[in-house]
Amino acid sequence: LIALVCVFAYTGSDWSTEPTFIKWAEQLPEGTTKSAMLPLSQNLAIFTNAGEGLLYQIKHNVRGHGTYFLGEWYPRATKPYFPVALTMKVPLAVFALLAAIVLIHPRHLWSPPGAVVLLLLVLSPNYRVQIGVRFLFTMVVLGYITLAIAIARGWASGTARFVPRWFVATALVALASTTIWIWPYGLGYFNQLWGGPEAGQELLHDSNVDWGQGLPELRAWSAAHGNAPVAVWYYGADPAVYQAPLQRAFLSHLPHDGTIPTIRPLCGNAKYLAVSIGCLHGNDDITAPHRLAVNWIRTQIPQERTTHFLIYQIP
Repeated sequence: LIALVCVFAYTGSDWSTEPTFIKWAEQLPEGTTKSAMLPLSQNLAIFTNAGEGLLYQIKHNVRGHGTYFLGEWYPRATKPYFPVALTMKVPLAVFALLAAIVLIHPRHLWSPPGAVVLLLLVLSPNYRVQIGVRFLFTMVVLGYITLAIAIARGWASGTARFVPRWFVATALVALASTTIWIWPYGLGYFNQLWGGPEAGQELLHDSNVDWGQGLPELRAWSAAHGNAPVAVWYYGADPAVYQAPLQRAFLSHLPHDGTIPTIRPLCGNAKYLAVSIGCLHGNDDITAPHRLAVNWIRTQIPQERTTHFLIYQIP
């Protein structure tokens, strides 16, 4: 509640009318209701930025959209998405701590943060915007706090049964080591139970793996190959993609028939085409040109790859 009040106060209001409210009032049938609501909508200038943002998120969730899950594209949201995604994206050391607590003193898991974690997990099958485990970050943070509370209560209980300190220390070292090992590619982290980061592109998509963050590494690859011109086909808005030797290839939107004679001009003078894993794994039918480009790419053999791009030599 405190956070919500702060959000409303911080983002403020632009003190303007709401166009959708006015449009709704104008479409009302003639009568008393329209006579009252139309002038109200045209003069009521109290709409806050936070309120409109929250309303949009609620509408977005009700509407939902498709998702890439376990290597398949689903036109609608799929209920197991978030619980399963958590088992992929949370480090195994955390699950080891949870297992130890459950085996030794599970009653200590019950706490106010633990109750919120359970509620959010139970509700998660209803979250229809499935474009990243980031939507459960609040739950993950509270989950870590819940584990810490349970461990501390066990240590303070004075009984012989508690999670050993050496076990907790080992888990913390494992977590720190994982952070160092995956740096700076933490966004695409998947635990070893699911095959590690290399397997991620076949499991989930969007902000779980590739959110357009791979250009610095791709530029370094180009520099290592004599600043070879590279056409980049990816989802992202980094202006660095327009700086030589990189150049943007709009294969999802500009017309072509999926053959080299029509694809080649869209790549400019580039020698290589870098295709992001976000373009290759997901909804092939975003646009007709996208589908044709993906079909052509899958007939080619990549020359090399970076963390987020497969690199093809353009015939």
